[in-house]
Amino acid sequence: MENKKGFTPENGNQGSPMNENPGSKRRFIIYIVILIALIVVSFIDFGGGANEINWNKFENEMLLTNDVEKVVVVNRERADVYLKPESLDKFSGAARGSGIFSGAAPAFYFTIGDVESFEAKLAEAQQDMPKEQRVVVEYKPEHDYLGSIISWIFPIILIL
Repeated sequence: MENKKGFTPENGNQGSPMNENPGSKRRFIIYIVILIALIVVSFIDFGGGANEINWNKFENEMLLTNDVEKVVVVNRERADVYLKPESLDKFSGAARGSGIFSGAAPAFYFTIGDVESFEAKLAEAQQDMPKEQRVVVEYKPEHDYLGSIISWIFPIILIL
């Protein structure tokens, strides 16, 4: 009375995939440890990123003193502030270095409520500045690929 997987009443569940190859159990444990490590690393702040500021500090201490090289609006909710290289020493807490894939990294960031109101406030703040000194604003989307992958891995592991 043996079925395809080798189960018999005498030998119990010895025909299960985990018991057929003792190395497969170790591999499964290694995969779980790697998955947990990836999850933990995704939530750790290594302190290398930009520091948060508010609009007033951006406008009064950076924009009006001509220290801003550019502003990048990310996902229509966050403005990354890139300072001119010669201005980095003026600000304590400014992130330095470069991003992993994108070259220069932002020194500061702040949250914008609405893109249209941000553009209006920026235009108002720069109305008395010469056109060649006005800050360039770029827009770009960013995706959390690791978070997306992890969100698909959990259901797959539960199914297995």
